[in-house]
Amino acid sequence: MESGDPKVAIGVYATALWLIGLEDGLKDLAAPSKDMRALDQEIAKVSRKRKAQHV
Repeated sequence: MESGDPKVAIGVYATALWLIGLEDGLKDLAAPSKDMRALDQEIAKVSRKRKAQHV
């Protein structure tokens, strides 16, 4: 883990964070409400659909 080995699984990092008491940040890691790029894409998609309906 310390040498940056790309084969280290995310579970190892999650366990390390848990061991040092920093696991609270994991819940936000993949939270849809925190993914601004995905939210922007969804808004653009809905906007395009609305425009297409009004044509």
